Amino acid sequence: MKFLMKSLAAAVAVLVMSSHAFAQLPPGAERWPDECRAGNAKACLFHGYRLMKGDRIEASETKATHFFSLACKLKLADGCHHAGYNLFYGKGNVVKNRANAFPYLANACKLGYYKRRTCYLAAWSALNLDELKRYRADAASLAHKGCATTVDPKSCGLAAWIYTGAVEEKHPGRMKNYATRGCDLKDDFACYHAALALAFEPDIKNDFEEANKYALTAYQLNKDPKHAYMVGMTYVKLEKYADAQAYFEKSCNADMPAGCVATANTISSQGKDTHIARQWYQKACDLGDESGCRGARNLDNYHEQWRAYREQVAAYEAQQAKIAEARTRVETALAQGHFNQALEIATYGVGSRQLSAEAILAAQRAGALGSIDPVYFHATSNWFVYTNANADAVVRKQLAKINAAEKASQNQIRPTPTYSGPKPPTGLHEQFMKNRRQSYTRNLQRYIDGGRPSDPRVYSQDGP
Repeated sequence: MKFLMKSLAAAVAVLVMSSHAFAQLPPGAERWPDECRAGNAKACLFHGYRLMKGDRIEASETKATHFFSLACKLKLADGCHHAGYNLFYGKGNVVKNRANAFPYLANACKLGYYKRRTCYLAAWSALNLDELKRYRADAASLAHKGCATTVDPKSCGLAAWIYTGAVEEKHPGRMKNYATRGCDLKDDFACYHAALALAFEPDIKNDFEEANKYALTAYQLNKDPKHAYMVGMTYVKLEKYADAQAYFEKSCNADMPAGCVATANTISSQGKDTHIARQWYQKACDLGDESGCRGARNLDNYHEQWRAYREQVAAYEAQQAKIAEARTRVETALAQGHFNQALEIATYGVGSRQLSAEAILAAQRAGALGSIDPVYFHATSNWFVYTNANADAVVRKQLAKINAAEKASQNQIRPTPTYSGPKPPTGLHEQFMKNRRQSYTRNLQRYIDGGRPSDPRVYSQDGP
């Protein structure tokens, strides 16, 4: 009975000293320092509380931490926690030193002190501090101890992360178990990993609906952009792209480049305005993400190619409209037997090989090839080699005739033409005849050289 009363009194002292100062110091409080040095762990702890509060004594967090450390050496979990906690956060005038805090926090966790995230802080320190690399293997067991309680859910999230393969060998099953337990205890980091496991781990049966619920819970607990991004990814798995885009935008607006890129990708995949998608790529690029810069460049190239394509289509459609109008005119000219007019429209008007071939073949059928000006055969000499063999044969045959006639004409010796028309008035006759001979000579030479004389006498052989 006496032992129980002493234990109860000690428990009450711990509770009161850790919350507020005494209205009256317990009997023997002045002897706590001496009792601590004599090996009384609770006396060390109580005096540490008194120094923290400055209860009828000068407050000193540094001295308090010293007494907490003495309690820890005597295997008192509360002392280990308070010493480690003060060093981890640099409470009061204590110099923050997280590497020195680790052994106290780890001992507190191993001794069963799970409150105030003791196990989590110890595991986190082992994973993140270069000075503690040698203790990294202890992180999983520390996080496991914390997660096994109901007061340290952050240890569950950390344990889930450890088994993603970040530290320990990847173990999707353990990752999922730690994550779902932590999420049930309202830890956002654990919820995030529960969503990750259920949506993307190939060794676990995927459940996109459940993954989406965990992701939404994570975001509700903490508006972290990574959680918004995970919500978006689970909506993509559910093919709810509008919802996915909304959460990707939230992550992007919180300056997460991956969210900006995902927003742009979602917009593009839905066939929406790519100019809007480019704005999101550009924001990712401005935040330093190279994939965002690349996406913006690709869309710039796409827009330029699309603009050029639209211009080509417009030009093609305009040309087709022009050809359709020209066809009507060509068909009218052919119906009236105006073959030169039809070829003028088809060849020089719209440059249509098809219409030109149709006009030439129509002239052949009408037996009117001889009435066509040679210039049109020369203009279409290579037009139909691969497109219309019949028209090509007609053009080649006509060109052969034209060339043969011109060659014969150049080799012909013409008799001097005679003139039997009325004579001009006396006195001007000699000058008049001289001018006519000179004109005829010039035009005859032009004809021989292959030109087109302007003097009709060259054709009619009328005299000068």
